[in-house]
Amino acid sequence: MSLSLSELLRREIARKSVRSEETGPNGPGSVEIEGKEASVEERVGEEQLPTENGSTVARDDSGSAERLRKVQETIAAEKAAPLPPISVEDITRSSDDSSLALKCNQCIHRIVDDWGEHSQDYSPPGATPTLLLDTKRSLFPLLVQLRKDTLPHELLTSLASLLYHLQQRTRADQDAALQLYLKLSIGDAAWPIGVSDVGIHARSNHTRIAQGGNSDIANIMRDEQTRLWIVAVKRLVSYEQWALRSAGASR
Repeated sequence: MSLSLSELLRREIARKSVRSEETGPNGPGSVEIEGKEASVEERVGEEQLPTENGSTVARDDSGSAERLRKVQETIAAEKAAPLPPISVEDITRSSDDSSLALKCNQCIHRIVDDWGEHSQDYSPPGATPTLLLDTKRSLFPLLVQLRKDTLPHELLTSLASLLYHLQQRTRADQDAALQLYLKLSIGDAAWPIGVSDVGIHARSNHTRIAQGGNSDIANIMRDEQTRLWIVAVKRLVSYEQWALRSAGASR
């Protein structure tokens, strides 16, 4: 069984409502963040999503039901009135990262939803039965960062450029997206990882690797969470390549 993102969100809210002991400024189960209504990903938080076979039982109270209702309404509203596709102007206009981040968020949702609709037909070599679910779990922290507009500008620009080309659905744009994936994962100046010598230069290398914000470190090596969502983005590229080939074969 393949779970949709909305179903994953519903299960996570149910799980958190059962185990949560937190009491916010507005009472138990408060979902208000900095004086504004929390978005879908903010309501759920950045914790790991439940497994497909995980059993959760929603607590029967008005607070939990209201939170679930608002999440479902938000998801439905975004699907009913989606933002326009990512444009070149969006990417080059660096003064409005928040709008670009939301467009990236919705674009990822659209690709994942399309994958879910064709999950029975799409089976890449070596894929596990939980590939789509694992991809959703890995993408979740990225979706939270995009929703909150906290993704670093250079990563956002690379991601948006990649998604822009995926939207075009041409062979040339698919190739461009693959090249942009390499840029996203490596960054502008990747530093070789794995130095184990104990000389002066080796100590200098390890110091640079340990500095999380150093631009000389490959993005995919920054932390485990970033590595997972970058790998998940590659899976989206692979799916879109398959979808384009399938559409051409069906003509």
